[in-house]
Amino acid sequence: MVKSSKQIEEDAVDYLKLALKKSKHINREISEGDREPIWDGHIYFYKNIKKQNIDLVERIPVQVKGKDEYYEENVGFSINRNNLEHYLTEGGVLYFVVYLKDDIPTVTYASLTPKVIKKVLLASDKKKKKIKNISIHMKLLPNNEDKLNFVFLNFIQKRKYQKGFAHIDWRSQESLFENLESFDGDLEFKFIGKDYLDILDYAISGELDLYYKPKGAMIPEPLIDDIANLKILPVVLVN
Repeated sequence: MVKSSKQIEEDAVDYLKLALKKSKHINREISEGDREPIWDGHIYFYKNIKKQNIDLVERIPVQVKGKDEYYEENVGFSINRNNLEHYLTEGGVLYFVVYLKDDIPTVTYASLTPKVIKKVLLASDKKKKKIKNISIHMKLLPNNEDKLNFVFLNFIQKRKYQKGFAHIDWRSQESLFENLESFDGDLEFKFIGKDYLDILDYAISGELDLYYKPKGAMIPEPLIDDIANLKILPVVLVN
């Protein structure tokens, strides 16, 4: 039986809401029927499970799509370029795609932070200017509460530090280091973790962002490129 687009959308939202119930730190306000032009609602993330207004950390914009197909890890999901540009303006979006053909529907997501969107648009323009639709890699949504909460907190942190730079050109590490005489500031990492070694996991997964804070600046600026290699070397004390 072929499902209507309305039924696919409703099923996708239902299964997503079920998957998100694993987190006790959120309230979900996700609508059906495309009531908003580009977004489908928000996830409200709280510091604790009491979820009082005073404990609200952030309101995360979300978009939900359903596909009456099987999930394939190496097949991306096509997103309209104009929508990506709107998401960039708003500081990013958590984008969910639910694949409904599997015995148990598969919920996937993309954390579309300003940096991710900028890199996707730049890569697309290198191939062909103004491509209408761009393929985005989707990850499996974690079914563990701690890992699920990490998805939300990671997005919140990146959005906080990157949103204000959405509509300016971002510098690269190479552009900073090509003239060391003009380099006058500090490099900073931003990551969530309980231990400093967590920074390695961030780097391996491609989630570690580098920021540059020029001397006298109030806030650090994000750099566009990823950190290719990161090593933590032991400190040798010499008497």
